[in-house]
Amino acid sequence: MDWFEINLPTPPDNFHVSWAIFWFKSSSEKNINRIWEIVAMLREHGHHVEVSKCRHLANISFNDLFQVAAYPSKRDGRIVKS
Repeated sequence: MDWFEINLPTPPDNFHVSWAIFWFKSSSEKNINRIWEIVAMLREHGHHVEVSKCRHLANISFNDLFQVAAYPSKRDGRIVKS
């Protein structure tokens, strides 16, 4: 988790998360590889982890080089869960 605190930007102080869901961009390979390590560890210890993927998000409220925050919308693309 320390790695994410150092390497993943946080939204500005005036950003209110409320119902927003954060998604990694597909180009954010280092972050995705790190999160898969955490997913593997959690699953290894019996925790259920659901991973969602979506090619198009409609209500983006925050965006940087690595991630977007979006509010769920009927205009979102198909969400695939694994």
